[in-house]
Amino acid sequence: MSKRSRYSLILIAALSSLVIVASAQAAPQQVTSWGVDNGDNGRFEVAATNPTTGDGLAVSYYLDGSTRHWVAMPLDSSGAASGAQTTLLSGGEVTRNANPAVKYDPVSGGWVACLGNDDTEEFQCWFLNGDGTVKAGSPFAVSPAYHYRYYPNISVAYSAEAGKWLAVFRDYDNTATYWFDSSGTFTRGLDLITGASDYGGVDLAYSPKSDKFMVVDRRRIGSDTQDGGYVWYLNGDGTLNSGPTRVGAGDVEYKNPVMAYNAVRDEFLVANFTNSGPSDRSLATERYSASNGASSGETLSAITSSTSTFTSFRNRVAIAAPDYGDSYKIVTPLGIGTSDYGNYSLSLDGAGVLVGEPDALIGPNAALGVKQRPRVDFNQATCSYLSTYNAPVGDPTITSWELFSSVIPAADPCQYALTVAKSGAGSGTIAGGGIDCGSTCSSEETAGSEVTLAATASSGSQFDGWSGACSGTGSCTVSMTEARSVTAGFSSTTPPAPPPSNEFVLSRVVANSSTLQSVIAVSSPGTATQYGTFNYSSAARSAKRLTACAGSKKITKAGRYKLTCKLTSAARSARRRGAIRVTLVTTFKPTGGTTRSVTRTVTLKKTSSGVTG
Repeated sequence: MSKRSRYSLILIAALSSLVIVASAQAAPQQVTSWGVDNGDNGRFEVAATNPTTGDGLAVSYYLDGSTRHWVAMPLDSSGAASGAQTTLLSGGEVTRNANPAVKYDPVSGGWVACLGNDDTEEFQCWFLNGDGTVKAGSPFAVSPAYHYRYYPNISVAYSAEAGKWLAVFRDYDNTATYWFDSSGTFTRGLDLITGASDYGGVDLAYSPKSDKFMVVDRRRIGSDTQDGGYVWYLNGDGTLNSGPTRVGAGDVEYKNPVMAYNAVRDEFLVANFTNSGPSDRSLATERYSASNGASSGETLSAITSSTSTFTSFRNRVAIAAPDYGDSYKIVTPLGIGTSDYGNYSLSLDGAGVLVGEPDALIGPNAALGVKQRPRVDFNQATCSYLSTYNAPVGDPTITSWELFSSVIPAADPCQYALTVAKSGAGSGTIAGGGIDCGSTCSSEETAGSEVTLAATASSGSQFDGWSGACSGTGSCTVSMTEARSVTAGFSSTTPPAPPPSNEFVLSRVVANSSTLQSVIAVSSPGTATQYGTFNYSSAARSAKRLTACAGSKKITKAGRYKLTCKLTSAARSARRRGAIRVTLVTTFKPTGGTTRSVTRTVTLKKTSSGVTG
């Protein structure tokens, strides 16, 4: 049997024994096929995603015999492996107890990864290509400027304002910040903690809106008797603004706090399980303003489910937020009983309050163990979250522990509709973002982005200004925090065309027994009409004005036309008794023009063959 077939059978065996709850997210995917029997494997994974392509990168640990490895694994947008793994560290002393960092690099379109190396006792970072291979010049190390002990934890964040990365490094004794740029040059920042020996995690987030950082670290500081979470509020240049400040109440234990940034609220959210609250291990969240660092207070939420009773909670929490959205996603191990664990996703609203019930990504199952360290990152390109975690393959014999991934749909929209329109007698185009109107007058734009529209008037027109989501006559910048519509007004600067001529010439009128006929010459299409009246009186009736004739003709082009005015019975009857004088009004209205009338008087004599007048 081939190696590929053997691993396929292992995967089938694993999935038959693990309970995968049917929910909105897809079934988990096995990413690696290491085939190594060790429960420590892959406990520390980190995942990052490319916001344009949707591709991802996982950095994971595994043990092969007595050799420890840290590798970078490229993923496609579905979470499946898309290429060969690249070894970052390998050796007998490479630490397994590390929380590495990996982020998308907006400058190169690749990745940044940082790890603690026990072999060399230093923190190291790599710039990686999009496929996870190492760029020239990597790794680069912070050594010997930083005292390194063990249990290294790292978090990094990129500041477009500064054009470089801020890293926070934590080992058993110390926590400090460092800047590094695309050349791999480190610059020492702040010593946040020195000599406070303790295990735990550290996390870092950045607000591009307020140009502020926040660091959260689990330490016991001063007289603390509980494992505490503390935050430091940093300025955009990395200097200390305030802190350290205790997270939550003083009696709440924060083992491994994590942090995410909410772009809608411009807030940082700290989350972790605690040893107090509605249940033995409650989910604790605390919001901090990115503009001034102020706390909005702690929220404690019990983890409940209509189908499962969770009795064990681990301080192995991962959190992510949309690039623009008022919600969060947490991935964490939860236990049913004392041994059956699974990896679950939890949904939080923008205030950090738990919404709905946990959704199982994989498990619960006794073989999963308690030391899962799942990771999660928001994928803007697919409007979903990518989570990576380790799980046993071949349970119950646990043939191997492998890297798995899950794709979790996002609650918030990742795009909003932008619609533009034009008004007025003029013409022109509108362009910007996905708009080219012209022809394309609506587009789907990234939520939270800013789209700048420009209006260009056509020849013979001028741009008069914006209405809707913009105003004024300059460029229009639309903030896509919801669906938007904009109208551009254009007026014409071309003088109006002269009206069509209403001039006409009448030839002499000829009458017969039933009609008056004349010839009309016109220079434009339109409608010609004739209407005649006469005075009538008798011994039995006083004088009154009666209709003599009426007629009209539709004219389609310039020329000479016969215009017939049909005599009324009253006019014909009056003629039999004597001559009548008819006031004849001839009218011509050119198409799109104004009316002109000419009045003539004709005499209809008492003759049997008609008269001329």
